[in-house]
Amino acid sequence: MQQQPKHTPPPSSPLQKIVNGLMISLNPEKFFRQKLQTGEDEFFLSMPGLNQVLMATSAKGAAEIFAAPTSALTSSLPSPLQPLLGSSSLILLQGGAHTNERKMIKPAFQGACLRSYVSLIHNAVINTINHHNFPATLSVQTFMQQITLDVIIEVVFGVTNNERKSQYQGAIRNLLRTYTPPLMLFPFTRTKMLGLGPWDRFLKARSILNTLIFEDIEQAKNQAHTGEDLLSTFVNLQDENGKHLSNVHIRDELTTLLAAGHETTANSLAWAIYLVATHPTAETTLTAEIMALPVDASIEQIMKLPYLDAVIKEVLRIHPVVPLVMRSVVSDQTLMGYQLKAGTYAGIATYSLHMNPNIWDQPDKFQPERFLENDYNTNEYVPFGGGAKKCLGYGFALFEMKSVLFKLYRKTTIRLQSGGNITASIQGITLGPKQKIIATFEDQ
Repeated sequence: MQQQPKHTPPPSSPLQKIVNGLMISLNPEKFFRQKLQTGEDEFFLSMPGLNQVLMATSAKGAAEIFAAPTSALTSSLPSPLQPLLGSSSLILLQGGAHTNERKMIKPAFQGACLRSYVSLIHNAVINTINHHNFPATLSVQTFMQQITLDVIIEVVFGVTNNERKSQYQGAIRNLLRTYTPPLMLFPFTRTKMLGLGPWDRFLKARSILNTLIFEDIEQAKNQAHTGEDLLSTFVNLQDENGKHLSNVHIRDELTTLLAAGHETTANSLAWAIYLVATHPTAETTLTAEIMALPVDASIEQIMKLPYLDAVIKEVLRIHPVVPLVMRSVVSDQTLMGYQLKAGTYAGIATYSLHMNPNIWDQPDKFQPERFLENDYNTNEYVPFGGGAKKCLGYGFALFEMKSVLFKLYRKTTIRLQSGGNITASIQGITLGPKQKIIATFEDQ
């Protein structure tokens, strides 16, 4: 006997959509934890600009989302990220356009290309950290942002000139600072106000960064640029018909790497330092593993450290930088037992999935050992998404985190100075620590 589709609740009121948006903006992890406590494998979410979104909190639901072809589920539009990243960003492309561009740029994140970036990342991390004087008491978030911003500018653009690097640093920080949670979550706030409002400030910041990027794209093309950085790679990419990416496409992909690659990694590193510092056993184990290697350990040696790998995986489980995955339903279909019509939305509540007690033993606890003792499948653990739209830069991000943590724990002793509970909030386009984390870094 064929099972009848489950009942889809009516859309929430406009007021409830605003309330949901505010709750996610103020305390996203609390919001998604409460949704998990209902005991259901899915829930419906309404937000400004969206009607009902079917959100999975189980591995089974995640598997359905990831297994769907892009002809059935594709990037959700309108997207809160579109003003920031640009409509040509791979994250936002739909259907065949996404498939074609992903196929074209995927080689830039694999094989020899990835190995060359790993080398650039490692050298940039070493140089950046070595330029700091220790002991020093610092905001962990600010310190991690300095490191990851230096790294991303060098790796994406090949920029080592201090003046040009400073221009990029200011432009990127200003762009992310001006794209506030209200602008991201509430489309009606994106209104010009005689050059004086929040939207005006964001548009000005975006224009400044665009100018820098377009200048470097043209310079790379005119000089037949053949460096190892991502800009060089993107300028030279061709599809199967010999067609190159347009300047706008390159700009949007590079902006995505600058915004997402810098901020997500910085937030994850800040969480890692906080969680390790507040769990003495983990700190002792991690430090011992790192100190067993020489200061100038090779990239291969660092990549093979099992406990460092487990720590990073556990950090990304407890604090996924992106709390949800969203897809647009292209054609009428059944997902998780619900009949969804074209034009509606489905997705995965990443935080809820990563805290699901049916998957994780004591999910609230920071236990890196779980990743040494168990293998979790790609529908249970999804810090970089999955399926046809899995983040292409995940290898890049993982190595950068390993390189930074290895260098810091090999060079310094980290002592947490700030107390109290640290909660998550929206930081630019990702989730990061809401309260300032203060730590003292002392030379070993």
